[in-house]
Amino acid sequence: MSALCKADRESFDMKAIQGATRFGEYDLYLNLNRGGPGIGDPLERDPAAVVRDVNERQVLERFAASLYGVVITGGPDGRWVLDAEATTKKREAMRADRLKRSVPASEFHARQRQRILDKAFGVPVREMYASSMHLSPEWAAKFRNFWQLDADWSF
Repeated sequence: MSALCKADRESFDMKAIQGATRFGEYDLYLNLNRGGPGIGDPLERDPAAVVRDVNERQVLERFAASLYGVVITGGPDGRWVLDAEATTKKREAMRADRLKRSVPASEFHARQRQRILDKAFGVPVREMYASSMHLSPEWAAKFRNFWQLDADWSF
């Protein structure tokens, strides 16, 4: 394959998702996406770390409050500043809202199982499940067992 491609190594900021260069037609590039599920409850993240991430442009300002419950204001130097008292209140309100919306795990499981039985997913999700079941009978068996489905159930 290397005989078919001529490449130059590009320098990337490891915190960024995209490179510093605009690519042209027929250019090839490797795109590494970082992220995925975090570890722990976002409401337990150190507010100072969230403020740092916003100031370093790793997190959008609107997500400080909506995701992490961290209230920030614009400082005189143009950087974001933590409002600790408002953050405490915001996080308390978000936790109270979670409790209002929460359901027992058994009820959640029953609702999700019914969605599976009804195949109530968008086409790409149904196709992904069907493909996964086809490609891995072991995974399919675990899926059926977890959701208490018949041994021949499929998407």
